[in-house]
Parts: sequence; structure tokens; C-alpha cells
Amino acid sequence: MLLNPPEHFEIVSIEDDTSGEAGGFPLPDSNTVTTYSPALYSGPFTRWCEGETWTTPSVTETIVTTPGGTSTESTDPWDGIVESTSESVTTPAGTFDCVCSEITFSGGSLAGATTRQCVSKDLGVLINQELRAPGPGGEILGSFEATDIN
Repeated sequence: MLLNPPEHFEIVSIEDDTSGEAGGFPLPDSNTVTTYSPALYSGPFTRWCEGETWTTPSVTETIVTTPGGTSTESTDPWDGIVESTSESVTTPAGTFDCVCSEITFSGGSLAGATTRQCVSKDLGVLINQELRAPGPGGEILGSFEATDIN
């Protein structure tokens, strides 16, 4: 992660190790490394102003999964706005004072879709996120909420 401009962040790479089970069957252990070139600009990180906006251009995303393989594609560009700098968000993990923002995809396969995400100001952890199809009241395409934070 890089801070550029100051108090904003860019993602250079993400690494995930996965293991566990699904439906009672063990999943194979895997490692996934995602890199972005140039770095993926993701907006404000340590300082927030309600109404602040940013634009994230498309970049090249390379995903290497072991076992598996490698894929390379362009990310979808988006425009973001900070909606709230102090919103109380409750999930099974607890209640958190969050910064909430919304991004609208401006191109690619998700053009017009929106994602609303809330990050704990104290922990810097994603607390919940919801992806909606384009249009007013768009169908929920995916969601996340924290169930436990250790």
C-alpha cells in the first residue's frame, strides 16, 4: 500500500491464503497474489471529508493462484464519494463508528453499478459492503459484513 497523495491510498498487491471446507468437504489450500500496474488508486484512507470525490482509472490486474494459474485483465474504472464520516454500523461483529463511501463504476462490465462500503475509523477494517446493479434501487449483486474481528 502506498500513500499518494498523502492520506489517500493505492494498492500495489494483495495476498490471500485460503483453506477450510465447504459443505463438509475440505477445500485445497491455495495462495492468491493479485498485483496492480500501475498501483490501484483507492481514495481517502486516513483523512475524510464528507462529499470528497475521487476517480480511479482502469489499471492492469494480474492474479496468480497456486494451485491454479495466472490471469490478467483490466479493472473497471470508478468514481467515489465520501457519504458519511461518522455512521454507526452494526454487524454480528459489533457496532462501529464508520466512514462510508459509495463508488459508481464508470466503465467496463459493471458500468453504472454501485458499491457502498463502510470502514471502521478506529480499526481501518471493512465492516460492510454492498454491490448493486445499475439503476435506482438496483438488485443486490453481492454483499459482505464482518461477523468477527480478532
